[in-house]
Amino acid sequence: MAVSAGSAAAVPTLPQLWRQRCREWGDRPALRHKRHGIWRSTSWAEYFEQARSAGLALRALGLQRGEVVSILSANRPEWLVVEMGAQAMGLVGHGLAPTDTAEEVGRQLAASGSRLVVVEHEAQLRKVLAVRAACPRLAHIVVVEVDGALRGFSDPMVTSYERLVEQGRAAGAAGGPEFDAAIDANSLDQTALLIYSSGTTGQPKAVAITQRGLAHQIDWAPALTGLQSGEHSLSLLPLANVFERVSTLVHPLATGHIVHLPENGSTVLNDLREAQPQFLLAQPRWWRKLHDVVEGFMAGAMPLAQRVYRGAMQDTAGSWQRRLALPNVRRYIGLDRLRRGVTTAAPLAPQLAGWYRTLGVELCEGYGSAELGGLCALASGSPPADGRTLRTMPGVEIRGDETGELLFRGAFVGAAGTPGSEVPAPAGWLRSGDRGRVQADAGIVLDGRWSDDALRADGPGPAQERAAVLLEASPFLTHALVLDAAADEIRCLLVPAGDMVSKHARDRHLAFADFAGLSRHPEIVELMRGLLQSVNAQLEPHERVHAFHILERTFGPDDEELTPVFELRRRVVLAKYPLPEASAHRVDAGAVRRAA
Repeated sequence: MAVSAGSAAAVPTLPQLWRQRCREWGDRPALRHKRHGIWRSTSWAEYFEQARSAGLALRALGLQRGEVVSILSANRPEWLVVEMGAQAMGLVGHGLAPTDTAEEVGRQLAASGSRLVVVEHEAQLRKVLAVRAACPRLAHIVVVEVDGALRGFSDPMVTSYERLVEQGRAAGAAGGPEFDAAIDANSLDQTALLIYSSGTTGQPKAVAITQRGLAHQIDWAPALTGLQSGEHSLSLLPLANVFERVSTLVHPLATGHIVHLPENGSTVLNDLREAQPQFLLAQPRWWRKLHDVVEGFMAGAMPLAQRVYRGAMQDTAGSWQRRLALPNVRRYIGLDRLRRGVTTAAPLAPQLAGWYRTLGVELCEGYGSAELGGLCALASGSPPADGRTLRTMPGVEIRGDETGELLFRGAFVGAAGTPGSEVPAPAGWLRSGDRGRVQADAGIVLDGRWSDDALRADGPGPAQERAAVLLEASPFLTHALVLDAAADEIRCLLVPAGDMVSKHARDRHLAFADFAGLSRHPEIVELMRGLLQSVNAQLEPHERVHAFHILERTFGPDDEELTPVFELRRRVVLAKYPLPEASAHRVDAGAVRRAA
């Protein structure tokens, strides 16, 4: 049974509720983190003691209420310990993604006025050391993993996480009331988190989220997650992301579920099988990866297994095939116990949503942003064919303006600039940057992004989001960027999936020297043209793509073209890769190929 967060009067701030839960739940596991192949648990009592030591150490270093503590790390318990210790002392938590460049790290540390940054290891330390001269308020750097070359490293600004915690433990050994007094002094109106937007359509911008905003997320957690005490979630998105931060830091205080933190990016699929979560939050690209893992495995399976699997995935499949095959598939990818999966950041392709529905996995589309303090709307049940009708959480006020842009109002809204058009929002309202319609039952129907319209050469018009969603469902593409270079024609940029396109070429004995050459190969151009014709068949005439470019490279997590959740940064891509119309490959948008 879900645990109630209680009334705002009884538990007004996140640290106060967290302290209450730590006392109530004591030896029950709060976190599990995989290290060197072994899952290690942290109880609620240990969580409190560790965060208490971290918080007192931060105060001993001279940090004052309202100052910013930054964390540059992958998802691990130390992040959550420092975050809760900082918030307990009235400090502001600020997260950086481990894939952020040194330039972006320096920009955020300087802009936020960060006083202390916790880094995971040597590679992240080097980023901070390279930019610290441009961060005048930065006074302390804390390193979690001190090994290798760092064992003999010495710098007056740098200390280890172990030493920080020891300092705090010593400060709290006398058992004084300082930590509890700091928690009691917190108020709903103080800033809890400083979140930076993803930067998909522009430079990331800071959003201040208050304790009041987090209280709304606590109240909504049971309905959003469907979790009960002792059940499992797995932390997949970077903790710098607002959705993951709220899901991992805030929601367990309402539901009592156990957060599992993977060992690293390369072990996630195995960790998912072992954790067998009941709730999972991930972006569409990750859900597609799981689908591709199954399809790739079945492609190499014995013919009988392939026939049973294909039969089970057909709508007309006999019940014996489903009973035989589908539970094994769900177990193989770690979803056998999953009751709710939530997809964020972009809509899920209808065919991918249908595949999961047939598999027996419920996927819901979540809607929100950093400016909205996290998720504030959710599709009920499996998404319909358009996947874009959502129900909002209690306390959300929505309206549309004369242009169709959605405006939001409520205590959960963070303090930030306008993410959409430059037209000022009415007093108290936040412009979402999304086009949509408000329904009488507090639902919203999303039609596209205003920020996409800003990239059109012919001024505002309907965003061509559906074409990109359908294109990115192909295993041969990692990204599709749809643009308008002229009023009557639509072009797109295709980013090939290196492994799949290379395998396609090898299977057909195509000769190529490098990936750039392969991308220009006539058969690969025809492969991409065929994908576009199949997608055009599913689009209205005004949505169809007329020409395309193939990017002659792929992207990795360290490339500036990608956000921390591996979406394309439109403005970076368009600035770095000129796309003259004359070089585009043509597609006959009238003679479309029907999808098989």
